[in-house]
Amino acid sequence: MRGAERSDARAPPALARGLDELERQKPGLARTIARDETGRRVLSVAPQARAERILARVFAEDEFLSPFGLRSLSRRHRDQPFELEVNGATARVDYEPGESTTPMYGGNSNWRGPVWMPLNYLAIEALRTYPWPVEVEIPTGSGVRVPLGAAADDLAARLVSIFTLDESGRRPVSRPTGSSPTIRTCVT
Repeated sequence: MRGAERSDARAPPALARGLDELERQKPGLARTIARDETGRRVLSVAPQARAERILARVFAEDEFLSPFGLRSLSRRHRDQPFELEVNGATARVDYEPGESTTPMYGGNSNWRGPVWMPLNYLAIEALRTYPWPVEVEIPTGSGVRVPLGAAADDLAARLVSIFTLDESGRRPVSRPTGSSPTIRTCVT
């Protein structure tokens, strides 16, 4: 079984040859292909230095980091909405932490501000498997630096806290009005 595991982990020969060729012929494109300390290739949309700058924004409380995980859209868009004009029509993306101001997308703005569980799950798993020994400041500006695995654990704890009871016996996920009284028995 050990041999099977090893062969499954290797890149297919054609892919390995293609990546070798890319690294030789187009080093500018190949800079997102890095190698970890074992020589294994790591494909990334950002080189390590850029990934560290991205994570500084991800863990900034005035951008993506919230008490309950990562926002799906930076909080900065609350004060600085993104606008694009095309053929005389203006499209606008702004941060809406609750229900949308427009019914265009069903009224719920969970893709434009509040925490989105699948995005957080992917971020947590990516942080846990990142191959380099990188430390990040969480939250950005706090002076507290932790390894990526600990940052992933922090995000997971924030995400779970959406469902735990607060001091007043309320779950942050529950709306102040209209929530079912039986929800308390459904989540423990």
